[in-house]
Amino acid sequence: MRQGAWALHEWACQPYFTLIAIFIFAPYFSTHVIGDPVRGQAAWGYVQASAGFAVLIAAPLLGAMADASGRRKPWILASAVLAVGGCALLWTALPGAPVWPIVIALILVVLGIETLYVFANAMLPGIASARRLGLVSGLGIALGQLAGLVSLVIVLLAFALPGQMEAPFVPAVPLFGLDPAAHETDRIVGPLVALWLAIFLLPLLVLVPDIHSGTAMRVTPLVRAARDRLMRSLGDLRAGGDVARFLLARLIFYSGMNMVFLFGGVLGAGLFAWGLEELTLLGLLASLMAAIGALGAGLGDRHAGARQSLVLALGLSAVAVLVLLSVEPGQMFFVLTVAVPTTEGLFASAPERVFLAAAAVFSLGSGSAPERVFLAAAAVFSLGSGVVIAASRTLMAQLAPRDRLAASFGLYAMVAQMTGFAAPLAVGVMTDWAGSQRAGLALAVPLILVGMALLRRAGARS
Repeated sequence: MRQGAWALHEWACQPYFTLIAIFIFAPYFSTHVIGDPVRGQAAWGYVQASAGFAVLIAAPLLGAMADASGRRKPWILASAVLAVGGCALLWTALPGAPVWPIVIALILVVLGIETLYVFANAMLPGIASARRLGLVSGLGIALGQLAGLVSLVIVLLAFALPGQMEAPFVPAVPLFGLDPAAHETDRIVGPLVALWLAIFLLPLLVLVPDIHSGTAMRVTPLVRAARDRLMRSLGDLRAGGDVARFLLARLIFYSGMNMVFLFGGVLGAGLFAWGLEELTLLGLLASLMAAIGALGAGLGDRHAGARQSLVLALGLSAVAVLVLLSVEPGQMFFVLTVAVPTTEGLFASAPERVFLAAAAVFSLGSGSAPERVFLAAAAVFSLGSGVVIAASRTLMAQLAPRDRLAASFGLYAMVAQMTGFAAPLAVGVMTDWAGSQRAGLALAVPLILVGMALLRRAGARS
């Protein structure tokens, strides 16, 4: 039961990534709050870079403090409070409103979610045997992707479809009387994620046993002990070894992956004028494939090992991103020209639009050829990303010293947030410089391939 309760923290956290960071709020911010897809992509990159920098500074020290105190749950609760409050504030993100309150809210959310992962990840080796680490980690990622699917279905049925089609399971108007013209059906994802996180984090807080240190520590000794532990962990990195090689590889390949995570929905919305319905269905497809990949990683770890699973998944992801970037209206695979549809956006208007959207997502032939290629590449990338996320955490749990797990996962989070800072910043700068959304993501493929090459030398025993 405690392993299942631990895995549910992924269910609690994933709707932030699905609804806010990738598929709904990010495209809304780009196209409506900023008002221009290219400038919006650049602005979203700068916002995410600011949030990533905050976590980059905080995560390693907080992880070391959790190790020194010997407890995880109080830190998880504090992180959750930050994330819930930040998500709720996103309701205020009106078109044309000042951007700085949105930036502050997003920094709070990212800081809360990412530090929550630091402390929850550090609990994993204490609740699962070495043989079951990969399986439990993969189960958590799969539950998270399933939560993304469920949250997207809720948005689709409760807010996107009402007023667009008539069906027994679709309300006549959006729930709670939300006004699509005021973009309330887009902004509601912030409060929805806040409520979801507050409810579904409870099993971890209630059912998973915490580690108690022998004595309580005051703040000053705690910070001093945390500093010492962090310095030891950084010393391990300077000395090299599997952990250092793995974190270097992850820094590089996850930079490329993060570019696509954060900007895939923004790219689709900008290229093809996708709205809430199309982006929701894209999210459903991506979440389903990522869940399959995460479950596959848990099983593959027991046969091929975490490192080999990562290498294969990264190769597949790099190919998918290359195909993704080869597409624009009227063109695919960089050189193949196709007819541009006469209708605006991906799908027909009126009630059948959602049916046609679902048909295109599941390759039944609707939508233009470039959009179908985009969807197929997004599905393959999502499959690989599920493997990458699950297998990365498993490999880190196998390599990290047992007495510094939270500090090690703090460094793991620090690496992720170096990518969370550097990757969106690079996308923002490249998009501004080139005036092109696709050019803004051009670095993703070489970064994934270089990281994959370095990974082959890391964790050889896994």
